[in-house]
Amino acid sequence: IGKIQENNTYLAFGGFFNYSSVDNVTTSTVGTVGPAIESGKFIKLVDKLYLAPRIGGNIGFAIGDSSGFTASFYASPVRFMYHFTDKFFLTAGFGGANMNFSSIDDATTFNISGSLTNTANIGAFFTFK
Repeated sequence: IGKIQENNTYLAFGGFFNYSSVDNVTTSTVGTVGPAIESGKFIKLVDKLYLAPRIGGNIGFAIGDSSGFTASFYASPVRFMYHFTDKFFLTAGFGGANMNFSSIDDATTFNISGSLTNTANIGAFFTFK
C-alpha cells in the first residue's frame, strides 16, 4: 500500500510470505514472513506510458520448525507502466539488480546478481483514487 505524490514518486509498504519445500521433506520446509518497502518514480514518456524505475527490499523471519531471518534488496531501472484505465496500470520490465541474504537454521547464503537481459516481469497495479 502506498501513495503516489504530486511529483510522481511513491513510497509503498507491505509484507510478504514465502514457503518452500525441498523434495517434500518436512525437515527441509521453510516459511518466511515479514515487512517490505518499495520506492519508485513515474517518468512520463508519452500519453499514459511511463518509465517507472523502482528500488525496494524486505526482511523476513523464519516461521514453523525453522529459525532465522532473510533480507533482500532489489533495483529495477528498466520498468514500463501503461495507465490502462482510470484505476489500473499494466507494468512490464526486464533486468535489475538483486541482493539476498539468508540465515535459516545452520544454512547461511549471500547472493548478489544483476542483469539487463535474464529476467522479465509483468504485472498490474490498482489505484484507489
